[in-house]
Amino acid sequence: PVINAYYVGNVKLSNQSNPQSACGLYDNYDVYTISGQILQGEVLYYDQYGQNVVSNYIRVVDPLSLEVYPIQGASGIIGAGTGFFC
Repeated sequence: PVINAYYVGNVKLSNQSNPQSACGLYDNYDVYTISGQILQGEVLYYDQYGQNVVSNYIRVVDPLSLEVYPIQGASGIIGAGTGFFC
């Protein structure tokens, strides 16, 4: 398959509704996006082929800035940064 997404890093993924709680209650996964960054509007993937959407978590922590971002459920689309940092 063609590589369509680039490595973001090993990130914290969480199902905590409170953004601050995502810093303490999370699972670590390697994730990918088209740009290789956590950006609003990007889709978050488990693979570099852009086939396995991260659809089972509602929060992701940017590995560089440590800002908590929401993930839109089944679509895996990253929302706007919450302003909370881990």
